[in-house]
Amino acid sequence: MASDYSRTCVSPDSIQTGEAPVVSETCEVYVWGSNSSHQLVEGTQEKILQPKLAASFADAQTIEAGQYCTFVISSDGSVRACGKGSYGRLGLGDSNNQSTLKKLTFEPHRAIKKVSSSKGSDGHTLAFTTEGEVFSWGDGDYGKLGHGNSSTQKYPKLIQGPLQGKVVVCVSAGYRHSAAVSEDGELYTWGEGDFGRLGHGDSNSRNIPTLVKDISNVGEVSCGSSHTIALSKDGRTVWSFGGGDNGKLGHGDTNRVYKPKVVEALQGMFIRKVCAGSQSSLALTSTGQVYAWGCGACLGCGSSEATALRPKLIEELATTRVVDISIGDSHCLALSHDNEVYAWGNNSMGQCGQGNSTGPITKPKKVVGLDGVAIQQISAGTSHSLAWTALPRDRQVVAWHRPYCVDLEESTFSHLRSFLERYCDGINSEVPPLPFPSSREHHNFLKLCLRLLSNHLALALAGGVATSILGRQARPLRNLLFRLMDSSVPDEIQEAVIETLSVGATMLLPPLRERMELLHSLLPQGPDRWESLSKGQRMQLDIILTSLQDHTHVASLLGYSCPADGPEGLSSGPAFTVPPDPAYGATTGHPDTHLAEILMKTLLRNLGFYTDQAFGELEKNSDKLQQGTSSSDSSQPAHLHQLLCSLQKQLLAYCHINSVTE
Repeated sequence: MASDYSRTCVSPDSIQTGEAPVVSETCEVYVWGSNSSHQLVEGTQEKILQPKLAASFADAQTIEAGQYCTFVISSDGSVRACGKGSYGRLGLGDSNNQSTLKKLTFEPHRAIKKVSSSKGSDGHTLAFTTEGEVFSWGDGDYGKLGHGNSSTQKYPKLIQGPLQGKVVVCVSAGYRHSAAVSEDGELYTWGEGDFGRLGHGDSNSRNIPTLVKDISNVGEVSCGSSHTIALSKDGRTVWSFGGGDNGKLGHGDTNRVYKPKVVEALQGMFIRKVCAGSQSSLALTSTGQVYAWGCGACLGCGSSEATALRPKLIEELATTRVVDISIGDSHCLALSHDNEVYAWGNNSMGQCGQGNSTGPITKPKKVVGLDGVAIQQISAGTSHSLAWTALPRDRQVVAWHRPYCVDLEESTFSHLRSFLERYCDGINSEVPPLPFPSSREHHNFLKLCLRLLSNHLALALAGGVATSILGRQARPLRNLLFRLMDSSVPDEIQEAVIETLSVGATMLLPPLRERMELLHSLLPQGPDRWESLSKGQRMQLDIILTSLQDHTHVASLLGYSCPADGPEGLSSGPAFTVPPDPAYGATTGHPDTHLAEILMKTLLRNLGFYTDQAFGELEKNSDKLQQGTSSSDSSQPAHLHQLLCSLQKQLLAYCHINSVTE
C-alpha cells in the first residue's frame, strides 16, 4: 500500500487549488420542474423542463424543496421562502402564495442550519438552529408540529417539551409525521402514528416529540409518506419502521413494522445517507453506490411497475461515484463526485430535467444543461428540483476526490496518530521494528503516514469541516508532531513533519483560551531563555504568534468582543491559570484581560531583550560595521512586533471610540 500511495499521493497545495471544491461568494442555483405556485421564482407559472439559472437564489448556502414551496438558507443563517402558502407552510404569517423570496422571522432570533419540508399531505416544515434548537410551522394536523396540539402555525415556533435542552443535529418532515435526532444519538418522533411510522410499538399519534426507546446511537433520520428510516452514527446500521406496502421498508415483505427493525440487506455496508419517499426508499454507500427498494420508477431499474422488497443496487449508477442523493414525492436526484446530476422517476412536470415532461424516467439519466457547472448540492421537492454550487457544510465527500484518502472523521486521524506513535519509537535504532525489513522501508512508511495525515488535514480545510473534525485528536497529534521536530529523525521525515504542520496549523492549534496559556509558557522570561528553546518549541511559538494576527482574536483577548464560535471563544470554560508576574506587580480585572496584560508585558520584555542585544552587538562590532563586514547573528522571533502592534491598535481604537461616544 505504501508504495502504491507514494505514486498516487498528491500535495496539499493541489488539494486546495485543484479538484476539491472551494466556497465561492456567489452561488449559482439552477431550477427546473413545476412552478405552479411560484416555487421557482421565475415569473411565469409554466413548468420549466430543463435547468435554468435563477438569479433570485444567488446568495443561497442551503436549499430545501418542499411541497410546491422552496426554502433558502443564506450563509448568515437567515431563511427565505417562496411558493405555495396554504396552511402557513411558508412561515410568513399568512396562507398566501409567495411569488418572490421573503424572509422568515424566528422568535427568539436564531441562525438556522437546516430546513426539512414535507413533500406531501398539507405541508409543514421543520428547521433546526446552529445551537440545535428546533422550530416548526405549517399544518398542525396529527400533532406533527410537536407543540402539544393540532393547530396550524403560520410563524416558526420553537418546539419545547422533550427537545428542550437537547442539541438536535437532524430533522425530517414526513407527510403526516416528524422526526429529530439529538447529538447524543437519540431519535424522537411525533405526529400521525398509523402503520407504526413513529416506532413506538403502536399506532397512536403523538403531539409532542417522543423518544424512540428501542434504538440508540442514531445519526440521521428520513420520514416518508407512512414510513421512517434511521441511520446509525457510524453508518453501519439502517433501521426502518412503519407502513411496509410495496416493500418500502426493505425487510423482504410488505408487513407493517411498529418498532425499529434492522434492514439486514444493508448489513456489512457503510451507509452515508438514507432517503424515504412516497413508495420507495434510497440508501447511499460510502463507495458511492445507490440502493433502492419499494416500488415504481424510483427503483431506477428500467420499469415503472417493478417492486423490490429488499435494497437493490441501481445498476445504471454502479460505475458512477455518487456523493449525494435526494428524493421528492416520486422522483429522485443523485449527484456524482464529478458534479454531474442524475434524475429518475416521475417526470410529469419536467422535474427530471430532460427537456420534456414525458416519462416516467425509469433509469437514472444525466440532467441536461449542467455541463461544466460545479454542482455541489441538490434537492428534490414534490414536483420540482434544484441544484446549486455552494459547498455543503455537512457533507464530508472531498476525500472521495483523492486516492487513498478515506472518511474525514475523527477515527481516521486517530488511526493515523496510532500508526505514527507506534512506529516512531526506535526510529534511530539500527534494527527497524517489525514488519519492516530495513530502516529505509521503515522511514518510507513513516514519511507516507505523514503525507496521508497532511492530505487529510488539507481535505478537511478545503471541505469546510476543519473546526470539528479532529475532535480529541488535535492535542495528541500536535504534541506528537512537535516532538518529532525535536527528535533526531532523517531529513526527509522532518521535512514531512514541517509540511504537515504548515498545512494543518489552524486545525492542530488549541482553542484561543488554551492557546494563550501555551503561548505564555513558551515565550522566554529572561534574556537567555530563547536560546534554550528547542526547534519544535520555536516552531510552535511562531505558529501561535502567526495565528493570533486575526483581529477578532486580539479583540477577544482585550475583552472587547468574543468570537461566536464556542471552541474559539473566551467566554466559557475555567478561568485562566497564569501565575502573577512579580516583575510587574499584581494585576486586577477580568482574568481574560489579565492574560492580555501579561502577554503585552512579556512581548515588551522580549523585544527589550533583543534591542539590548542588538545595541550590544553594534557597540562591540562598531569597527567592522564601519568597514561593512559585520553581520548580526541575533534574529528576533517572527511576529512579536506584529502581535504587539495588533494589541496596541485595538487599544487605540477602543479608546478613540469611547472618546467619541463620550
